[in-house]
Amino acid sequence: MRHEGHQITALIPAFDGADAHAGETETSLMLAIDPTAVDMTQAVAGCVEPLRDVLDLMRRGGVATVSANGILGDPTSASAENGRRLLAELGEQASVIADRLGTSRAT
Repeated sequence: MRHEGHQITALIPAFDGADAHAGETETSLMLAIDPTAVDMTQAVAGCVEPLRDVLDLMRRGGVATVSANGILGDPTSASAENGRRLLAELGEQASVIADRLGTSRAT
């Protein structure tokens, strides 16, 4: 889009203490967005080590080097309530960005 001359801004979701993939964070978000897409009877933990501790291994050999099931986190404690809280937090993050963009474009 920038190549076409558009100004763009991206909101990259980030939550304090979030796991990396298919763990409690993403599963909670999905439970809030579309609970029919989640089968919690299949929820099992994957690699629960902090991402910073396994990132080099993953870069060399992929996710499978640290997680046989591909999960980076533990979805077993996920809940729609937590997902709604995270979505609200994302909304706040987006609002802050929108306010900054509005201020910077007005000057």
